[in-house]
Amino acid sequence: MVGTTFAWFTDTASTGVNKITSGNLHVEIQDKKGTEIDTLKWVDKNGNDIANQDDILWEPGCTYLLTPFKIANTGNLALKYKIVITGLDGDSPLLDVIKFTYKTASGEEFDMSAEGHLTAKGTAGASTDMITVSAHMDEAAGNDYMGKTLTGIKFTVYATQDTVENDSYSNEYDENAEYPIDTWNGDIATAKELADATDDTKMVVTVDSGKLLAALAKAVNDGNNYEGYTIKLTKNIDLNGNEWTPIGTKGTSNVFKGTFDGDGRTIKNLKISSGDCVAFFGAVENATVKNLTVEGNVNGKNAAGIVARVVGGATIENCVNRATINASDKAAGIVMYAQGSSSSDQYGPLSSDCVIKNCKNYGAVNANKIAAGGIYGWSGDESGKLKITDCENNGVVTATNTAQAGGIAGNCRVITVENCANNGTVTSAANAGGIVGKNDTKASAITSCKNTATVVGAEYKTGGIAGTFIGEIKNSSTTGNDVLVGTLGTTTTKDVNTIEMAAKTQIKISAFEGNISLKNVEIDVVNVFVGTGSREINLSNASVATLTLTGGKDAYGNYMLGNRTVLTRDDETSTIGAIVVNGQCKDATSFMYIYLNGICNNVVNHMTTADGTTGANICTFKTGTINDGVVDPLEGEKTKVEYTA
Repeated sequence: MVGTTFAWFTDTASTGVNKITSGNLHVEIQDKKGTEIDTLKWVDKNGNDIANQDDILWEPGCTYLLTPFKIANTGNLALKYKIVITGLDGDSPLLDVIKFTYKTASGEEFDMSAEGHLTAKGTAGASTDMITVSAHMDEAAGNDYMGKTLTGIKFTVYATQDTVENDSYSNEYDENAEYPIDTWNGDIATAKELADATDDTKMVVTVDSGKLLAALAKAVNDGNNYEGYTIKLTKNIDLNGNEWTPIGTKGTSNVFKGTFDGDGRTIKNLKISSGDCVAFFGAVENATVKNLTVEGNVNGKNAAGIVARVVGGATIENCVNRATINASDKAAGIVMYAQGSSSSDQYGPLSSDCVIKNCKNYGAVNANKIAAGGIYGWSGDESGKLKITDCENNGVVTATNTAQAGGIAGNCRVITVENCANNGTVTSAANAGGIVGKNDTKASAITSCKNTATVVGAEYKTGGIAGTFIGEIKNSSTTGNDVLVGTLGTTTTKDVNTIEMAAKTQIKISAFEGNISLKNVEIDVVNVFVGTGSREINLSNASVATLTLTGGKDAYGNYMLGNRTVLTRDDETSTIGAIVVNGQCKDATSFMYIYLNGICNNVVNHMTTADGTTGANICTFKTGTINDGVVDPLEGEKTKVEYTA
């Protein structure tokens, strides 16, 4: 239950001579003592408190009441108000057998749908009588109604000025004051009504109702892309639990190409029950969506709160998702998927930047198969044009089965993430990261990001910043998980994978692969997965207490044949305390050469061959250089490191 305040005219201005004070409009939902309340609790039919609300079990014939409340005007302007009830028209079968009634303290019926009027604070008509909501479960309710749950019930009060105050004109100044929300009944505006709302000269469409919004969606889905037009939302719109058809359709040319300016307003009770690619916007191309908040529930194969599919490019800014997102494949709070140069080429590289900035997610995001992200879901794009900046996730992100989960991005190939924060729990049975769940194909970048929440995932695939990641991570921190990255790098590319901090920082990394650069960090223990080939580990004002080199099978099931690891550093203070060689190689002809370059003088060999013998050839060299993956020349003294159990 929420009390909401809106003002037709509220401001204060002063000069050195006189003072002009605006009227103040403020409405609250209060208890009998006059204290503002934001949550109504269930009480028994005698009005007694029920200590643990979760222990309430509904059964046929039972009756419960909600805490009595009143609507009160706490401002100095008369107001008129409406109460909007949501959640009672949901899908739960319980709605069929639970009857809600509304009465005042005197026992009279209270019409929750009627417009009410309250005089200014301190006058006799400044509040309603106490209102009691009762809920009764039908005595005839059968076993079909066991184990059901009804959630999301909300009472929202919308107020605006009433025609009571006299001003310099009369008391009719407020006659046309409108409520700041429109509640949609499911109707669609006619083509003429949409045309009347369209200024073709200024190329602006003004949307102030649910039926106009639905007409806009229909127009886009019928082929009008509104390229060059700005859609201006001038009211909050309550979709009232009616099924929403997304604006734009993935896989067709019927996409939105204009600018949608929510103007700081909210789409409430968004409801999408199914579909392949669903969100408030189904598909956009080189469009801008800004200043918009959505609330409700979105369910589908691939689902998001704001935009399901971006092709070409887009700017998504200052948007907030408060909807719950559930997807069988891919899910996100803001944008689910961006790829393709245009609506006619939906799987190539992006042709222009896709920028998601200053966006926030508060809704729960759940995916069952591929990826879940608080801000962004999944992408196969490798153009480097996908950028997420100054975004924040506060919702719980959950990926089940083998899906990946990230507080900001679930699964991607090439991405730039800057100045983002995750404060929501992230969970996956596979890759899980506070910022990025998985990126394992091309080099990406995470800069100045932070995680404060718990991240749960698989071993070597879980980190406060990233689960698995290729590229560079700079000046980023985690307090929710002590491990910064699950696995950084890959053996499949020559890209250098970097961890860099602005000042010397103690961090934890579970594992490295490929070429690694460490700058201004201290690491206690880290594991390096090694395959066949050569790699460089470079230190700059950095130290590692114990570096473990682990051999094993690669992605194709092949054991290590030969590996060269070259240690380099940019300063004399950078060191590795000890190197421990573990795991297995193919056979006795397999080798691992380590080029120390004065960085470490303690190497231990615990590596066996695939058949369990101890014949792996582990050697160190005092010096060695590497250039483009090739170690040349082999210099200095070669020393074999004998096996120890």
